[in-house]
Amino acid sequence: MSWWKLVRGKVRTYGGLSGRSRFCFFFALFALPPVSLSLKVLGLKRTQALLNSLPIFPLEDGALPTTAEMVKVAARYTRTSCLPQALVLKALLRCQGVESLLRIGVRREGEQLEAHAWVEVQGQPLNQEAEVYQEYQVFAPLTGKPHL
Repeated sequence: MSWWKLVRGKVRTYGGLSGRSRFCFFFALFALPPVSLSLKVLGLKRTQALLNSLPIFPLEDGALPTTAEMVKVAARYTRTSCLPQALVLKALLRCQGVESLLRIGVRREGEQLEAHAWVEVQGQPLNQEAEVYQEYQVFAPLTGKPHL
């Protein structure tokens, strides 16, 4: 397949998306690299604070799975890890007025300790399969409030 055919196919696919899907895709595409950099420079709490300053706008019905999918697609182009993806998805959901939780879990893989981040809405992982709870030991939700 030639490069041009591939690009033309992507443009057709893009043209079939709703306005909200396009917005989510481009927001994620352009937000993922700076969020990754912000995590390295500012850390998690400051990056979350910056993302929490974004405005809120009305949600279209059925947009949650589409929002998560658009972040996944954008992440393929930016090659970002799960934490920036989860933060961008959480920011998009917050902008749409949807309450969500950032979840982080760990697991031991041989001698290695692996961490993974995802977003949960109403007790269900939005950008992961439900099996993520069996695969990872989950920390308490990161809300920015101290736990007593």
